[in-house]
Amino acid sequence: MFNSRICYRFYLSTLILIFSHILWPVIWNQAHSEENVGFATVQETFGGRKSSQGKWVDLQTYIPQNQEYFLDIGSMWERKNMYWLGGELGFHVGRCLFSLSQSCQQYLDILGGVGGAEGVTIGLGLASLRWQFVNFPSQVSPLGRIFVGVINLHDEDRKEKRLAGGIGYGLTTTVHPKMDLKFEVRAGFGHRGEVWGQAFVALGLKLDSWVDYFTVSRN
Repeated sequence: MFNSRICYRFYLSTLILIFSHILWPVIWNQAHSEENVGFATVQETFGGRKSSQGKWVDLQTYIPQNQEYFLDIGSMWERKNMYWLGGELGFHVGRCLFSLSQSCQQYLDILGGVGGAEGVTIGLGLASLRWQFVNFPSQVSPLGRIFVGVINLHDEDRKEKRLAGGIGYGLTTTVHPKMDLKFEVRAGFGHRGEVWGQAFVALGLKLDSWVDYFTVSRN
């Protein structure tokens, strides 16, 4: 009986030792796999990784994305106060020209939307060059932009499209790993002297993170 217990313990210890040698490298490699992956995206360069299913209250520093998608809602003014509904699609094009600083990132944006109230409808289609300043560890990232495009005017005495241009300034922050929040004001003008302004809040949807979220949820 005594010898059988010794043999049992000996075999058990041997099996544990063998499996530990087999499994330990696998566990070690899995734990350090993310550290060995190079920076493939803009957000990884600034310290961001693929998001997980985190809590919905998680304020953090804004991290630039390779592509950015924003939905705008706010107000517009031209001849009268109007609502503004729009969107923005941004493409990262590298660091700002004539600057070696990583804090300034440059984007080419496509802007569009519509404003209106009481018989007045204004549509905008714009191309914009945006400079996004990422100031770690601050949670707020300021931006500046210039834009040109077309404004479509439709009211009692105007039914035409005209060239337009202008400037904008805003502040961006991250409210969740899957969502950014931006406040922006713009001032624009048309080639016949039209002057208009906008002030709005924009929600930035990180679509890659949303795809990862639902993929993990299903699994």
